[in-house]
Amino acid sequence: MQGVVDSTLTFATNLTIGQSGFAWLNSTDILATDGFSNNGETRVTGDSVLFADVTNEGLMAVHLGTLYLIGDLTNNGALLGDVNTGPGFRGLRGGEPQAGDGFYVSGNFAMGRGATLSLPEDIWKLSIGGDFNCAVDNPNNFNVVNATIEMKGAAQTFEMMSTDFGAVEDGFDQSNFTIGSLQIASGSTLQLVDAHDNSEGGSNETMYVDSITIQAGATLLTNGMVVYTHQAQLDGSVDDEGNIIIIEENPADLNGDGIVNVHDILMLIGAWGPCPDCSADINNDDVV
Repeated sequence: MQGVVDSTLTFATNLTIGQSGFAWLNSTDILATDGFSNNGETRVTGDSVLFADVTNEGLMAVHLGTLYLIGDLTNNGALLGDVNTGPGFRGLRGGEPQAGDGFYVSGNFAMGRGATLSLPEDIWKLSIGGDFNCAVDNPNNFNVVNATIEMKGAAQTFEMMSTDFGAVEDGFDQSNFTIGSLQIASGSTLQLVDAHDNSEGGSNETMYVDSITIQAGATLLTNGMVVYTHQAQLDGSVDDEGNIIIIEENPADLNGDGIVNVHDILMLIGAWGPCPDCSADINNDDVV
């Protein structure tokens, strides 16, 4: 298949995008009864629905709207949220993505070791109705440090991926598989698991997430694993709230090691003078 699709299509077989092919979905519904395989490029410029189990070996990019996948998603290629208002795929249709745009997967979400997930801006959301099973072992291929992952199924598991540096800011670096926001929806029971060796530390991995929300009626089962966060809204239940460790950011800890000492002072002196948008500018007046 190759071309622009602005309609509803039904295929009583597996629908395959070849390595040199592309599909451009703009407010499109596709029913593929035997699955959808993307080996080329699939680009989305408006809310679209794929009723199929999806296997991605190529590129699936959302530029505007949400791609709803009603089934399981196995990603061995690249999933991308791309904010770009220039000409081409993004600019031709007009408009810009809105907060909450991205990917919705009603079933299980699985990523192979060499796969990529890149949702670099805070507008993007990945919503999952099944398990989050991620074997990615290169943090450069996993960029959701500003994005939201929403878990909204009955019984789900979530892969822990980060090296446990303890309750320090260093753990929140993107290179440690950090997540922007994790939301557990009402009615969901989420169980934390460590089935893969994602980080250099290997076993006993943890989670660093800027904010975690457990809605009323939701349950988090930590299984003794630790979640480090800056903000926690725990309206639902947690098997052990002691495993949710809230770290208050200290602007004077310039190197993020959890201690304010001579190393931070040296960084402050090194940045002395005009310093717009730099971490050493503690009072945000653009001067150190």
